[in-house]
Formats: sequence, structure tokens, C-alpha cells
Amino acid sequence: MRDPPSSATLPAAPATGGAGEAPYAGEGDTGVHTVFSAECNGYFDWQSLALRRSFEASGMAGGLTRLLACPADRVEAYSASGRLSLVHSFVHEPASRYDPEDYYPSYNKPASVAAFLRSPSGARRSAALFGGFRYVVVMDADMVVRRAFDPVALGARAGHAVGGAYAYLVGTENGLVDRFLPAPAPGANAGSPRAYAPLARVGGRV
Repeated sequence: MRDPPSSATLPAAPATGGAGEAPYAGEGDTGVHTVFSAECNGYFDWQSLALRRSFEASGMAGGLTRLLACPADRVEAYSASGRLSLVHSFVHEPASRYDPEDYYPSYNKPASVAAFLRSPSGARRSAALFGGFRYVVVMDADMVVRRAFDPVALGARAGHAVGGAYAYLVGTENGLVDRFLPAPAPGANAGSPRAYAPLARVGGRV
């Protein structure tokens, strides 16, 4: 996946498609585009870069867009630091504070997807860069793509979304504890790093 120019230099993509068609899907387009939500801070930056690298290595079709929740007064400094170019990004105002007494960062995910699809600087510009698409894969910043997949083969169709059925994950043993944490000393207390070994487990759709 090539590095796109900054969104400020992109021309607006024209609306295409017939009546009832998404403006980012041209006639006959059956492509896919992957998006994920993030915030403009270091915690999300390294996750975003890891997701991008895995996306490229997987051979996943289409492009990748980071839906970046970033307050207007922080965008300039964030861009000047070079971090806006880590991944092709659609920047939007955070939606995490619904009202003064209702703050929930996870509100950003559905709000960012809706803004991306509706905004001329969102899906249309991504389509202009990476090609038209009819399907959108929505991921989280802390995910990676192990191999390419086809949403149609998984059952996606117009008006019908598909996804993994997740409850609380038991997780899988991945060897990270043994690789990075020292063996517990005799009589180690519950506050030792090894006490948190279950947190090193991972889960996902294989």
C-alpha cells in the first residue's frame, strides 16, 4: 500500500454510481476498504502502525484508512510531528463526550464510521486514492490482519453486515509470558508480573 498524500492536497472525488448506489462505489465496483478508529496520541500511534504493517503484509485487498478522533486545536501540532502520515487518515472531531456527564471514548467508533461514509473528505477521497469499494471492514486499532479475507465469502451483502460472535474471550496461550517475563522466584507474591499472565493471552477470528 502506497503512502497517500495528505488529505489537504487531495481533490474531492466526484460522486459516482447510479440511484441508490454509494457515492464511493462506481459501476461494477465490488471492492473492499478497511477502516479503524483511533485517537491522536502515542498509545494509538504504535497500534496504528502495527495494524498498517500487518495489513500490508497480509495482501488484503483495497486501502486502509484511520478514522482519527482529534480535537481541532491539536490537529496542527499532531500533523507537524509527522504522525498524521503514519496511516492515511480521516480526521474528525471526537464524539467521546455526548454531554457533560456522559464521556465514553468508544462513542468515537460508530460516530467516526458514520462521518467517514457521509463526508466528502472521507469515503470519497479514500475511493479516489485506493479505488471504489462497496464493502467496508471495520477494525479496532489493537487488531492485526493475519491474512487477507473476502467479506463476501463471509456472507456480507447489501443491507447485511457480518462479524465475529464475541463474548468474553478465554484467549489462547501465545508464549509471550515465558518469553518476556522472568520465572517467578520462590514465594513470589500475588503482585509479581507473573500474576498477570492471563492478561497476555490473545483472542481473535482465525
